[in-house]
Amino acid sequence: MTPSKLLPSHSSFESIRKQAKKLVRLFAAGDPDALARVHAQLPAPNLPLALRDAQLVLAREYGFAGWQDLRAAVLRQEGKGLEWAAAEAERAIHGNSVERLTQMVLEYPALLSWRGDSGESLLGFATGSFGDSGDPYREQMFTRLECAEFLLNARGHREPGDMGGRNSLPRQGSVAAPFAQGDSAA
Repeated sequence: MTPSKLLPSHSSFESIRKQAKKLVRLFAAGDPDALARVHAQLPAPNLPLALRDAQLVLAREYGFAGWQDLRAAVLRQEGKGLEWAAAEAERAIHGNSVERLTQMVLEYPALLSWRGDSGESLLGFATGSFGDSGDPYREQMFTRLECAEFLLNARGHREPGDMGGRNSLPRQGSVAAPFAQGDSAA
């Protein structure tokens, strides 16, 4: 995909969001430039033009496959890459997508030791309901065991019973070689 615009090095996510909203307004007003831009990226756009479609047009103009890719690039430029990655990793855990979580950890290894403002970790997010709900159905629905296992394997082996709480640290010298699921040597 060849970009028709270059992403400025000083872009902010807020300015990109405003550009998408402006494109929706201009398209609705019949602005010839906006009409041409939209039709160049979306040959048969749904009318009225939705914000998500304007975001896709903008992303493609900057050479990205979609809005999430453009958003990630701009947030990285703003220095908010790890916070964005943590939010994406939480979305992957919520959706129980080990594949997406693996991709995020490979791109952002710092996620394995990331702590939110309240001290939360991704492992805590994956196991937040484990043993606490008192209801097996709720526990099954809100505990992401596959994601938790991946995070434990990726961080290295831990002491039994360690579920990644606030004070848990990986043992010295532990390495999770390319985040393999389980032990192949066992």
